[in-house]
Amino acid sequence: MSAAIRYTSLETPLGELFLAATEAGVCRISWHATEAEFTAELADLGAPAVRDDAGLASQRMALSEHLAGRRRTLDLPLDAGRETEFQRRVREVVRSIPWGETLTYGEVANLAGSPGAARAVGGVMATNPVPLLIPCHRVLGHGDTLHGYGGNGCSNRLDEKARLLEMEGLRVVGPPQATTRVLTAG
Repeated sequence: MSAAIRYTSLETPLGELFLAATEAGVCRISWHATEAEFTAELADLGAPAVRDDAGLASQRMALSEHLAGRRRTLDLPLDAGRETEFQRRVREVVRSIPWGETLTYGEVANLAGSPGAARAVGGVMATNPVPLLIPCHRVLGHGDTLHGYGGNGCSNRLDEKARLLEMEGLRVVGPPQATTRVLTAG
């Protein structure tokens, strides 16, 4: 990558969210970093980071509307960077999970053509560089229970996973922990 990576931020119900994009599409989303930490992460991608609030206004608006429940589909272009074939298949499956619906790690593995690879799916989700665009919060453990949510590789934040699911109309039964069940609306 040699061209500059543009980035912006916006206030959300989850706190300040940072978004970065290349010419190909969104490459990073994080709400667990300061601006300095986020730009340092972008520097690791091998290109300078340049703040571009005006140039990324449509992406900011899409994310804002999505988190407010006014936009259920985030169809922003995505720059997945280097990924394995397995990561690509898993991320495609997860990106296709509709608003307010969930799949288990095992179901994602099956749909990605790798039955029995539920733990590997969890590994892909734990390193998801673009949460919300690839809605890893919609992936649940066996029995529709909450399991690890990092929101871009951070420590488990099951409370945020539960909050995102509730924003989509799902019912989270009990306090956010690995044994907490998620029930579909209705």
